[in-house]
Amino acid sequence: MNNRLVISSTIGYMCLGLTIWMLNLGYTHWVAGPNMYAIIMAFSLGTVVLGVIAILSFFHGRTLDAVIFFGSAAVFFTVSIVNHHGAMGTQADSSGTLGWFFLVWAIFFFYVWLGSFKAGWARSLFLLASWLAPLAYCLFC
Repeated sequence: MNNRLVISSTIGYMCLGLTIWMLNLGYTHWVAGPNMYAIIMAFSLGTVVLGVIAILSFFHGRTLDAVIFFGSAAVFFTVSIVNHHGAMGTQADSSGTLGWFFLVWAIFFFYVWLGSFKAGWARSLFLLASWLAPLAYCLFC
């Protein structure tokens, strides 16, 4: 296989975009209520496929992309579990734990953003949005 044709970073960023889109289908009211199929697709793309792509990125020598994909897979795993329990009708946690969870991930992506300044402006802008989004989630949870 020619590794120049198969770029794991491109597939990983495509996976990130599709997962974010699928997780926000309910919030944008494109689908009615919590949609289990969107949650299942976001779980499979956002955790399984993104985890495999993170491993491939690590073996291809793209350590920053591997950290981004592993961190995003962990966030999407937890968010899909929370959305799954919300769709199942179980009682939500009202103690603010989810806000603290997003604050921890905002700090994680902030440090990754600081370490990405030599990686190019596109990754830096992506990581800027990646740490501002969990920060906004933690403020409004």
